Amino acid sequence: MPPSESSSPIRSRHPRFYFRDGSVVMMVSDKEKDTETLYRLHLSVLENRSTIFRDIFSLPFGNPLADAGAGTVVQPSDTANTANAFVLEGQNDNHPFELPAANVTPSKFDNLVTYLYTGTSGYPGDMPFLLDVLDLSSFFDIRRWCPLARTYNIHQWIEPAIRDLVQWDTTSFTLSDVYDIGIEAFHHIVQAKSKIMRLRVGMAYKPPALVKGPDCQGACEYAWSREWWNDLGKYILHPQWMASGSSIKTQIEISNLPGVCESCRDTTVEGMALKGAFEKDKDILESGCCRG
Repeated sequence: MPPSESSSPIRSRHPRFYFRDGSVVMMVSDKEKDTETLYRLHLSVLENRSTIFRDIFSLPFGNPLADAGAGTVVQPSDTANTANAFVLEGQNDNHPFELPAANVTPSKFDNLVTYLYTGTSGYPGDMPFLLDVLDLSSFFDIRRWCPLARTYNIHQWIEPAIRDLVQWDTTSFTLSDVYDIGIEAFHHIVQAKSKIMRLRVGMAYKPPALVKGPDCQGACEYAWSREWWNDLGKYILHPQWMASGSSIKTQIEISNLPGVCESCRDTTVEGMALKGAFEKDKDILESGCCRG
């Protein structure tokens, strides 16, 4: 019989992943079973692996309430002055940080936490487990999903994982990151990053030849060269990101370039696309990191 719409979900602590010395309480709901599972995890583990968790839990936590045994059912309790207290999500069982049910199921989160806590030899290598971990690792921006994708040769995850790592500042890789990724894969990443950077410098320094559009009524050549460096070149070489070919194409298409008519701009972009100018970074990744 399905649960009554008026009944409250049954809330319980996870029998394995409710650590007495944990620092943040998280809750995952199962709408079909009408249950809520509490996890008490270590903030340091979450923050070290995920920029999303690091941002979410950047505020200090209050003192947690007294612990109860793991695996027991937690009942709401009336605590003195609770109504007037400033309580942050994740502080205790009555105020857990609730993970979005649309993205996170109990079984998926169990697999992710198993992966985060047990190390490389402590989790199963079956495909459902791996796909759950990769799915939530991508959702929570967990840095170690790339080596897992490469280790088990899950092709649909490898290219976006490598593309993500190429965006990192090389100095941000720790020795542990290098070991996890693998020396050969790390070498490919550094090589690809260097090749893409040389490609970007060349593109920014030398504007592509302007292709005159059919509706052009003026002289756009000089303005094209000038505005390429004043606007587009700076975008391509911006120090805070490594612009992808597709993002450069979009930036050209949306840029207002004084002295350059839309007809010339759009015709030039079409010509560059036909020559594969915006696909070269993908070619570099596929020929190096994403094969072998």
